[in-house]
Amino acid sequence: MNPSRHHAREIAFQILFQFDNTKPNLSDEERQAIFCEENLKEEIENYFKHFKVPPENKPLIESLVLGTLKNIKSIDEKIQKASHHWRLDRMSKVDLNLLRMATFELQNLDTPPSVTMNEAIEIAKTFGNEDSQSFINGLLDKLSQSKKKN
Repeated sequence: MNPSRHHAREIAFQILFQFDNTKPNLSDEERQAIFCEENLKEEIENYFKHFKVPPENKPLIESLVLGTLKNIKSIDEKIQKASHHWRLDRMSKVDLNLLRMATFELQNLDTPPSVTMNEAIEIAKTFGNEDSQSFINGLLDKLSQSKKKN
């Protein structure tokens, strides 16, 4: 595990978690209008200052946050399809946002699936509850298998 990239993923997760909890009742269209890419980049820059993010971590954080938010509707559909007995609104916000970020990374970045899954599980150990690790592992395994089939 690369500590620098792990830290970048933790920050990206925290930004996504805050975004999800700041405006929980907005539709996807309303969220996109309020948090257009320029506003999001400004928000991310504020996080960079707050967390004293090294310059080499900034591209990964931006990619994860912007990519996840731009594709949130299709990401949520994939997560919902993989989680047969769990509705998204029943998932913990920690688990859901980790799954969103990891799903984006699995589907769109060149990170090996095992690295994406391990990173999400490690973040779940820090921020999630006692069931988060196995829940996230199971769903990401299904999502990575479905990617291999496509």
